Amino acid sequence: MSRLPLVDRALDTLRATGTYGMAVRAGLVVACACSMVGAEVAGGTSNPLLAVCAALLALGTVARPDSHFGLALVAVLALQWYAADVSVLAWSLLPALAILAVHVLAAHAAIVPPRAETRRGVTSRWLRHTGAAALGTLMVWLLTISFNLVHAAGAVLLTSVGALLISVVTVGFTMCSTSDET
Repeated sequence: MSRLPLVDRALDTLRATGTYGMAVRAGLVVACACSMVGAEVAGGTSNPLLAVCAALLALGTVARPDSHFGLALVAVLALQWYAADVSVLAWSLLPALAILAVHVLAAHAAIVPPRAETRRGVTSRWLRHTGAAALGTLMVWLLTISFNLVHAAGAVLLTSVGALLISVVTVGFTMCSTSDET
């Protein structure tokens, strides 16, 4: 019985992947599971169809990281988080950071050659940028928790502060990127 060419290519890619690439792919699967479980822990309800889609897309992303599976996986995880209707705002940071980790690991797996080990500078740059995005996520989360305690009417202030934080992080990324190239 012959297999599908897509399955053969995916298996060949996995066989050719080195230790670093496998660690990145394993981290992607763990982050995907944390996102799904995190939405449950935050008081949401699970959707079995979205969970199956996320699992299949995670496997597709592991097998073919240079495809659009990673983008679809992030979209399904965000949809699952939205559909879960998270009721405990304090625990919503877990799925948010897990989705960030899935995004970063999928993007990193897509650019890392299968057998290559990356240079320390590349890994440290990715970690710095991811840390800045996680810090921005944490700041917006803390701001949201604070506004939830104050019972501020409307979300104009929250949106304005969020846009300001995104601008600051973007400027920071731009400055880090230009200083890395010089």
